[in-house]
Amino acid sequence: MARVFPNRFQPHALVAGGAPIKVPGPGAQFEILLEQPAAHEDVLCVASDVELGMELPESLKAQDLTPMEVRSLNDVVRAFRDLGKGQVVEARLPVRVTR
Repeated sequence: MARVFPNRFQPHALVAGGAPIKVPGPGAQFEILLEQPAAHEDVLCVASDVELGMELPESLKAQDLTPMEVRSLNDVVRAFRDLGKGQVVEARLPVRVTR
């Protein structure tokens, strides 16, 4: 698992409601490659109406685009909710690699 947004090329986490985001964004110097055939991957988006990033555990503050030391996406969501601040919502996008 790795954090792909915000990242060093798109450093601002604040996004207007209903506004689309493209990841990687224009000028980003990375690609998201899903290379293991028949693999099942998940993309998780966690959003809040207040800034929570600085209050998250150190395990979630790893450098962007590098592996994080968490066991599951549920642990990521739990860390946000455990802060007990703001409204936290999540959405998951399942991805299946076909070739």
